[in-house]
Amino acid sequence: MSPTPASTAIHQRNRLLSLLPGETLDGLLPHLELIPLEVPRLLETEGRPIRHVYFPVDGVTSILASVIGAETKIEVGTVGREGLVGLSVFFGATHAVSDSFVQLEGQAFRMATGALMEATRTFPALVDVLHRFSQAYMVQVSQCAACNRVHSITQRCARWLLMTQDRVSTDSFKLNQEFLGIMLGERRVAVSKAEASLRDRGIIAYSRGTVRILDRPRLEASACPCYRVIRTVYDKMLAPQT
Repeated sequence: MSPTPASTAIHQRNRLLSLLPGETLDGLLPHLELIPLEVPRLLETEGRPIRHVYFPVDGVTSILASVIGAETKIEVGTVGREGLVGLSVFFGATHAVSDSFVQLEGQAFRMATGALMEATRTFPALVDVLHRFSQAYMVQVSQCAACNRVHSITQRCARWLLMTQDRVSTDSFKLNQEFLGIMLGERRVAVSKAEASLRDRGIIAYSRGTVRILDRPRLEASACPCYRVIRTVYDKMLAPQT
């Protein structure tokens, strides 16, 4: 599928773009391309130059960091339609410090890094929105780091499912157990047990690579407090300014 021109209708599905005043958005639109996000496409590769940033309109991207002495990587954050993949460019980075790959398929607006930095010099409103997202994203990363140390895999699995559902706005979505194990930093057998615990209680259903959330209130009750902390910060930092 080839990229299509950006439209002023679909941009509203990305939370950051929807917060921009008309003049700022008009300045960005010529530099945005709407492209498909296909699983497991790499958007950033650790150590390589960052050539584009991405504003997802649906789908979910995982940010994976290397762990010294370990053979695998672990998820340190996720980005969906609430944010931007490639945030480090905003702070002056030229090369990726982590991998970013598509976890759930969707679409995103792609923008050249040079165009983004030029826009930040031209549009103060864009700088404000990116600062607000940066604050929320840093809370997510730090909260998830603490969560991985102190909360059970079932609690963390429930948190991950809730955060994913928030970004896709549907009860059902694709879920690869191997990916989920990487995201949670756990072996696949442990992930299977956590899923089984939620499934046996009638909170979720899982079949043929698709998870369906059957009882969101009980899923929230099964999650660690980290989910609510992260959700509250995003809602506060990315609320429309009055």
